[in-house]
Amino acid sequence: MVAVISVGVLLPITRPMFMNHHYATISGAVIASMVMIPLQTVIPEELAFRGVLHGALNRAWGFRGVAVAGSVLFGLWHIATSLGLTSSNVGFTRLFGGGIIGLVAGVMLAVLATGVAGFVFSWLRRRSGSLIAPIALHWSLNGMGALAAALVWHLST
Repeated sequence: MVAVISVGVLLPITRPMFMNHHYATISGAVIASMVMIPLQTVIPEELAFRGVLHGALNRAWGFRGVAVAGSVLFGLWHIATSLGLTSSNVGFTRLFGGGIIGLVAGVMLAVLATGVAGFVFSWLRRRSGSLIAPIALHWSLNGMGALAAALVWHLST
């Protein structure tokens, strides 16, 4: 995971994908990755999706139901937060444009990526029997993404 993010940051073609205005400063990214991301995003989402939803769906549909429905719902959950993805991300704006096409492409990409992540988090929840593993991975991914974004902004100025 660190290697993939590092390569993404180092390659000139993928570097702009990390240029999210929300993490333009290192101090802001550190605060976000250590406080905001775990408390406002990771823990509530994991409690809801891998805790409550996982338990309810597992009893009703088994793990396959949890994996499919939970992943789809987790992806759809991220529609609202991805509406500004292309406008706040230099790389996505360059790739998709800032208009409606860019907006739709950014949302679709976010839903797909978070749906896949949701499947992995569900698998980790089942495999470990705990919420700690999906929380740790979710926090690591989001936190490293924020720190990588700040690094790219720092290197670009």
